Amino acid sequence: MSGGVAYIYDPHGKFPARCNMEMVGLETLEDEDVSLLKRLLQNHFEYTKSDIAENILANLDSELTSFVKVMPKDYKLALAKRKQTKVVEKKAELV
Repeated sequence: MSGGVAYIYDPHGKFPARCNMEMVGLETLEDEDVSLLKRLLQNHFEYTKSDIAENILANLDSELTSFVKVMPKDYKLALAKRKQTKVVEKKAELV
């Protein structure tokens, strides 16, 4: 994985023990993640007719707890710096 977020379907809760935590952090889904994940699952189902994707979509509210958000530590830091830069730029515009 290089610079991006991964959403792992982990209904049995085994992923954290199998993940190299030196480079990534595991997070819970936020509202924006849920919207994106739903679109990704819908697209996946449309292209593949996956029974698993169909089942997840049919039970999305209960299945969301089976997903883990994997965030590379460097990527998270870069996003935070980018957000901070935008805040500073907006403040400068107001002055």
